[in-house]
Amino acid sequence: MSCRIVPPAICLILLSLASPQAAVAWQQNPESESVEADWTVRAALWLRDPAISPDGGTIAFRYGGDIFTVPTAGGDARQLTTYTGFDRGPVWSPDGTSIAFSSDRYGNFDVFTVPAGGGQLTRLTFDSRDDRVSAFSHDGAHVLFESARHDASNAPNFPTSAQPELYRVPVNGGRVDQVLTVPVVSASVNADGRRMIFEDVTSYENEWRKHHVSSAARDIWTYDVLTGAFARETEFGGEDRNPVFSPDSLSFYYLSEAEGSFNVYRKSFGQPGPSIRITDFENHPVRSLSIARDGLMAFSWNGELYALRDGSAPRRIDVVTTRPPGERLHQNVSVSGSVTEMEPSPNGKEVAFIFRGDVFVTSVESNVTKQVTRTAAAERWIDFAPDGRSLIYASERNGSWNLYESSIRRAEEKYFFTSTLLDEKTILATDADEYQPLVAPDGKTVAYLKDRMTLSLVDRDGSDARVLMGAEHFFSYGDGDQHYAWSPDSKWLLIEYSQPDFWPTEVGLVAADGSGDVLNLTDSGFSDYRPKWMMGGKMMLWFSSRDGMQSLASTGSRQADAYGLFLTEEAWEHFRLTKEEAELAAAEDDAGDSSDDDGDDSDKDSDKVSKKADADPIEIDREGLLDRKARLTIHSSSLSDAVVTPDGETLVYLARFEKGYDLWKTDLRTKETSILAKLGGSGGSLTLDAEGKNVFMLAGGSMSKVEIASGKKSSIAISGRYVTDAREAFKYDLGFAWRWIDAKFYDSTFHAVDWAAVRASYERFLPHILTGEDLSEVLNEMLGELNVSHTGARFSRSHDDPDQTAALGLMFEARTEGSGLVISEVLREGPLNTSESRTAPGVVLVKIDGVELTPDVNVAEMLNHKAGARTLISLRSADGDETWDEVVKPVTVGQETSWLYDRWVERRRAVVDSLSDGRLGYVHVRSMSDGSYRTTFEEALGKQATAEALIVDTRWNGGGDLVDDLSTFLDGFRYATFTARNGRVIGGEPQRKWHKPSILLVNEGNYSDGHCFPYAYRTKEIGNIVGMPIAGTCSWVTGTAMPDGRSSVRTVHLSFDDLGGEPLENQQLEPDVRVRNEPGARIEGRDQQLERAVAELLAELDR
Repeated sequence: MSCRIVPPAICLILLSLASPQAAVAWQQNPESESVEADWTVRAALWLRDPAISPDGGTIAFRYGGDIFTVPTAGGDARQLTTYTGFDRGPVWSPDGTSIAFSSDRYGNFDVFTVPAGGGQLTRLTFDSRDDRVSAFSHDGAHVLFESARHDASNAPNFPTSAQPELYRVPVNGGRVDQVLTVPVVSASVNADGRRMIFEDVTSYENEWRKHHVSSAARDIWTYDVLTGAFARETEFGGEDRNPVFSPDSLSFYYLSEAEGSFNVYRKSFGQPGPSIRITDFENHPVRSLSIARDGLMAFSWNGELYALRDGSAPRRIDVVTTRPPGERLHQNVSVSGSVTEMEPSPNGKEVAFIFRGDVFVTSVESNVTKQVTRTAAAERWIDFAPDGRSLIYASERNGSWNLYESSIRRAEEKYFFTSTLLDEKTILATDADEYQPLVAPDGKTVAYLKDRMTLSLVDRDGSDARVLMGAEHFFSYGDGDQHYAWSPDSKWLLIEYSQPDFWPTEVGLVAADGSGDVLNLTDSGFSDYRPKWMMGGKMMLWFSSRDGMQSLASTGSRQADAYGLFLTEEAWEHFRLTKEEAELAAAEDDAGDSSDDDGDDSDKDSDKVSKKADADPIEIDREGLLDRKARLTIHSSSLSDAVVTPDGETLVYLARFEKGYDLWKTDLRTKETSILAKLGGSGGSLTLDAEGKNVFMLAGGSMSKVEIASGKKSSIAISGRYVTDAREAFKYDLGFAWRWIDAKFYDSTFHAVDWAAVRASYERFLPHILTGEDLSEVLNEMLGELNVSHTGARFSRSHDDPDQTAALGLMFEARTEGSGLVISEVLREGPLNTSESRTAPGVVLVKIDGVELTPDVNVAEMLNHKAGARTLISLRSADGDETWDEVVKPVTVGQETSWLYDRWVERRRAVVDSLSDGRLGYVHVRSMSDGSYRTTFEEALGKQATAEALIVDTRWNGGGDLVDDLSTFLDGFRYATFTARNGRVIGGEPQRKWHKPSILLVNEGNYSDGHCFPYAYRTKEIGNIVGMPIAGTCSWVTGTAMPDGRSSVRTVHLSFDDLGGEPLENQQLEPDVRVRNEPGARIEGRDQQLERAVAELLAELDR
């Protein structure tokens, strides 16, 4: 079942009134460029991350994933970096001689510098966690950057990458020190270095989301370096971003959505009154504000650079780039692996497959591969015609999904993989989406989905398109999640469908001529899905969870089985024969067949394709039909796919019991079960060949054929190369994302946004998009206009041998003078917390593998790729009198992060125990998942069972789907007790629920189902809620991959409505007791929200 992973946002009427930017009047730019614009010398667009030099004469910026500079007056841009990855976020040194930026050239974003006039790059950071440059220190000695590394050992912060903190590194490289152990983004330092200004970050929300007014929006804060005092400088409920000091440090400039789109504002320190709006841009946000010493500012708007002096109008800066296209525009792609769909030909000699959105066919016996389509558009859902000479598929072209057929032109060419000429024709192309084609076995009709909700049929020549089943039976959560199958005689279809007001699916039978009603073949409250015709139409195979074990959480993972339903009494009786009875019946049949044999073998051609059009009519004995079913698998499992051989004797299935999926087979007579092929890989799909002797398998992006009798597995090799055109790919991808959102978005008004105009406004940037990261950013800006949670685009770049920093399981003092690092804590689960190790707080780590950790050595560089490797460390006692060596095997950063989470929970529990004198219990619900539910169940009814009441901490819970289970667990009411003869009460009902008081702890980091649960907790009146407001993100999310396999997009597909019928999207939940964890208290190690929860719950108990 899909789950709510992150939050969605709905434009409620109330919020629309409070937020004038929720309804945006969009206009297409009349100067919009053609997508076919010149790529060499031009006035550039999509110029990002501008940073003005201290003297105001030059602007550094990002274009096409590289760093450039241009005179503030405009003109020719100078390229400073050239890299096939992504460089971002340039900032200037105070003397204007150097520029720092972040680059992912080693697999993650690290800090680099480059001379402002061009030259050699210097790498400053080496940790495999992302580092994002913020600023230089006021004296130019350090580069400040944001990163999610270790907190100070006393900090109460939840360990999450969503809350980066501030670090510094010397400009010449060396040791990294922590500056602030509170969340910091976009930090700037004033001229004398005494004050710092920054954004806070309190949520998982996509940084490109616009127009929301909620607790997830960011505010501006200042930090006094001398006194250690923090001050919140902005109070607007929406977004305030990107602050910079004025030259005299008496005021600051920042970006805010206070009156619509992001614009530049000015606010004086210590002065009452509102901020002053400096610019009046509409439709697009102002981004990346920076300021020179004389007050000249620079920023970007609508893909272009601007300069601004307070009191004057903004001035657009003309930027001309001269840039050879190089490998950014065209890429040679090797066709190998990463297959997403597979369909064997009817004769089993070749296999059609989808690779990066194109159709290919390859030989089963060799690696000869033929590319069938070569389009920027995506092709999906391939199906061979019965004669094997044509392929039917869907392709998203000209603004919609359409049905196409490619055929071998030359009669003398028997196979696609050896063909020379192919012909493509359109079967059906309308403004509607028509996809997921499935050709009938007689080759005359194609079944397909129209607009994802209607099962339709069309003759193969494109005529007589008609509806078979309407939208009342279908709901598409994710593309390709609806299943139907033709009967061998082409007169029936098995369908997976749902009944009104009920999510679990059933399997039904429907006549292809549209006569009669749907016949429910499963009629079960369990999920029944993915029906197939087996045994020539005598059996229906399907999957169900009815007999399998499931997670403690009702929406968690569950086991499934394969089942068979027999359409005739004869088939059912034959299935139930013993092995001996079946063998005797087969012998009798063979004897009868031999007496009728005329000895003519002339039609036995090994390449002959069975004539599906001549299949016998399917017989259906309706009386007792639903009782003629059997469980085929002998053990429930994580079941990926299954097939039954045509003789009904063998079940072949892909299942996981422990580590990875394996291919199994079961003798359906004896129930003898064994592994057919040991794979230990990922799940996939299975398809039988016509004779039932081999099964074709697609798993983990690779294709193979397995001989059922022997288990012999043969990989199906593919080969080939082709060139992709980035211009066409990016153009298609933007349209793909827009159309997918257009079809899937839960609100038909698109939150009062003109969605078509939004697309037109962002398409103008396409000629200037050179990287997948840039396209992802364009898409995020475009999708951000919808003001909804869970929505955005992502691009994942692969790197050869990326950095992988190892961890020692140690925490260090934030700053250490001289050589070595002072240990502040040894993690309890870490590799150095052993009886042999002498590591302890105060001990100094002096060397790693013999290299002294002087201030000019970066520790992360020393630990690269050291996880699991014997590593020598040298240590010095706290008093300096003794040194010694130890050997340790470092662990991965991910493993250490898990330990840091366990440590955080134990420390919260210790605070509760101390402040309540042992009266209160504490649990943290990390996510809305089965694993977290099991931990909550174990701890609440285990170590916390004797507590008088329970603090349920859900802060930074990013979602899942546990709302009903968790709220029901905490909503227990003791209605009976169990009493022994001596009067001792030894239990009661309910036994598996918490029935004592509780209080809920929340913050702005609760997201998705992390919002749904507090809503349920309040609606059921379980207890009070303490903490900070939760942004309205309780919705159902869906997503899809793009054809390149590296990009994806997602959005809200279903609303989660309250009892009044209003979506919870954008409906903020206010706690009963509002408490902020102030940054100053965090530095002191206090968790004010937890302290208040303890006080409130104790007060409730004592009333």
